[in-house]
Amino acid sequence: MSWNFDDLTVGSGGAPPVASGCKLASHVFEAQGTQHVFYRAADGKLVELWWRGGEAPHWGYLTTPGNGAPLAAGDPASHVFDAEGTQHVFYRSTGNQIIELWWSGGAAAQVSNLTERSGSAPLAAGDPASHVFDAEGTQHVFYRAAAGEADSQIIELWWRPGQQPQFVKLSERSGGPRAAGDPASHVFAAEGTQHVFYTSVDSGLIELRWPGLAPSSRDLLSGHGGAESPDSKPASHVFPAKNMEHVFYIGADLHVRRFGIRGDQTPALQDLVIASGGCPLAISGPASHVFNTEGTQHVFYTTSADHIIELWSIE
Repeated sequence: MSWNFDDLTVGSGGAPPVASGCKLASHVFEAQGTQHVFYRAADGKLVELWWRGGEAPHWGYLTTPGNGAPLAAGDPASHVFDAEGTQHVFYRSTGNQIIELWWSGGAAAQVSNLTERSGSAPLAAGDPASHVFDAEGTQHVFYRAAAGEADSQIIELWWRPGQQPQFVKLSERSGGPRAAGDPASHVFAAEGTQHVFYTSVDSGLIELRWPGLAPSSRDLLSGHGGAESPDSKPASHVFPAKNMEHVFYIGADLHVRRFGIRGDQTPALQDLVIASGGCPLAISGPASHVFNTEGTQHVFYTTSADHIIELWSIE
């Protein structure tokens, strides 16, 4: 598998620098043929980069005085809800609540406080992950809980259009270990399963997998003796063309690594710094997505110069 890289910060011609250590979010809006990357600037505002095909990236602020969105204390997650033609970004506010920004077309972003709407969901200790489960028409947000009854558990918020969010203590339900880092998530539509990945308190890379109410748990590092433990929040996606799941993370050596997963087989591990021929080292956890129209996979991360690097692969 061949990997290439670009510098999106330089290409945008003026996007503000990424806040040091910020973890990126990204998605594809297939209805418009656009790719999107989201990040937190040093002043707590959220920034969006977007582009079509071979265009140079455009950029703009999502948190503006006009929409009253609170500043971000953490880093974003994002997804597209195809059934409603909407894009969604989620982040942790300075009050440790989970905030949703959503919009359709070129409209301004709307703001929703999911923690308040849920009634009693625990406050967040870290940054969220999110996905849409199309089979049930539901949206899902996952995060690591703050100190208290649910300390360091992975919390799930989920809802259908027009409903208030409900919450579940997902780690407790699965019997999985408590979290030392923030989660990533995706849906594997071909198998009807939802997946959450996170670094555990014992330095494992944990996958929670479920088709129903009771998730199972496994450590992806098991069987990889001597493999670098994660030093970042992971990223993940499904590549339907190969019927394969992919999980990306940064090791202590600042190399980007990829797990390729098929079912219950031992995941295959790859160092993308080596595979790309020497892409820059990473200082933050990655983001990733698949652009099905072009049959490409994309991974994004930041460097010590606060630039955004894109790794991409054509199968």
